[in-house]
Amino acid sequence: MKLAAETKSKQKEAMATAETIRDLHMECDWLTTNFETRKQARAGEVESLKNAKAVLSGADYSLLQTATRRLDIKLDINQVVYIENQPVCGGGAGEGALNVCSTLAAQFVSNPAAPAVKVCGTGIKATFFLRGRCEAYYEHSREIGTCNSGAASTACDSFSPAQDPKFGHYQSYLIEQC
Repeated sequence: MKLAAETKSKQKEAMATAETIRDLHMECDWLTTNFETRKQARAGEVESLKNAKAVLSGADYSLLQTATRRLDIKLDINQVVYIENQPVCGGGAGEGALNVCSTLAAQFVSNPAAPAVKVCGTGIKATFFLRGRCEAYYEHSREIGTCNSGAASTACDSFSPAQDPKFGHYQSYLIEQC
């Protein structure tokens, strides 16, 4: 009787040990099979960081020129975005606001009757977002701009809280070329 109980106990212990070994194999096998993928991804991250450091330190002028060329976008004279009748992109305001998430000024965010937005030209659009980080929040984003190459180059698209009161609570915008 004592021998049978001891045998049963040893079998349970052996099964628990086998299960532990099986779990460890699953973890280790996953690590070894995915090691090369993770190694390549990490090498790419390190290379990107080295390039960024070189650009920021001025050590690699060719990388800096490439980055500058990508940012050196010119809009024609008809491509202008106005917020409360003030140009924020184009129209003498420069193209620095292109492809950059911008937050609306505090006076617009605190005023539910603002902002009145006008986007002129057929090759530019502005997307406004409820949150201050230029990402859609459910259905709360609004694209303003015609993006219609068949329209007159002087065409303008306007929007304000008068057309949708929710727009008075939006906090950020992104201006992009169509």
